[in-house]
Amino acid sequence: MSKYKRIKTKITSADLLRQALQEVVTREGLGAFEEGDLIAHGYRSSQATPVRFVIRKRHLLAYGDLGFAQALDDTFTIVVDDLDRRGQHVAREVKRSYAVLEATRKAQAQGYTVSPVKDEMGRTLELRLRRY
Repeated sequence: MSKYKRIKTKITSADLLRQALQEVVTREGLGAFEEGDLIAHGYRSSQATPVRFVIRKRHLLAYGDLGFAQALDDTFTIVVDDLDRRGQHVAREVKRSYAVLEATRKAQAQGYTVSPVKDEMGRTLELRLRRY
């Protein structure tokens, strides 16, 4: 029997997470994500976890929903079904996209121009920085 697990992350910016989610949802063809909702734990369960962002299982084509809950220290925790490989794959892609967006933002703040190198699926493989 599956259950939801929580994965602590170093994600702190809701705006960058929203952008990363939009990028992954578009690239993976997932339809949409929602803001500010609950994830029910299991079929007919009375337990639920409040999350800031959620991709519903009907969009993931997976066992369960994928959620991002904001902790008291402003970091985000991933809430995903422990048997759901599709949800875990999408969670990894969101973390990867978030890291690229955060690195790009920090590099641009320091005066660099950023040129991403992407693979055939549109994922960023590396960032090339240049300062004039």
